[in-house]
Amino acid sequence: MVQIKEMHQEDLQKISDFSDFDDFWTISILEKDIQEIDAIYYQAIQEEEIVGILGAKQILDVVEIMNIAVKKEKRNQGIGRMLLAYFLQQMQKDETIQKIELEVNENNAVAIHLYETHGFKRVGKRPGYYGNQADAILMNFEKENSRN
Repeated sequence: MVQIKEMHQEDLQKISDFSDFDDFWTISILEKDIQEIDAIYYQAIQEEEIVGILGAKQILDVVEIMNIAVKKEKRNQGIGRMLLAYFLQQMQKDETIQKIELEVNENNAVAIHLYETHGFKRVGKRPGYYGNQADAILMNFEKENSRN
């Protein structure tokens, strides 16, 4: 069983090697980001082990998802889907938040599909964003209370 809950800086001590999750982000990036006043972090825990992380930042009425990382050995088990669903549920409760946005590598079909199935829409592109190797797809989620 997977439990989703807020993540705090002291929880990072439970992660010995972040390369088990992600090849781009590092534990030092997470340590810096989670300390920011506008940071929103959630963790997926399975058998007392952190198996997934979702990190976001709130700027005024917009929340940007910075990263969803699932431990490589735990992928394709729905953990990322659970994290995203829980996160969106929490954001729906906050009336100050109007929009959730993110960017994703155009080659990451699994992530794009995950976001689209949760209501994110493609709204733009950043050419060559990933070191001229790939474009970034910009996606937005419009909250229910902000829809006309």
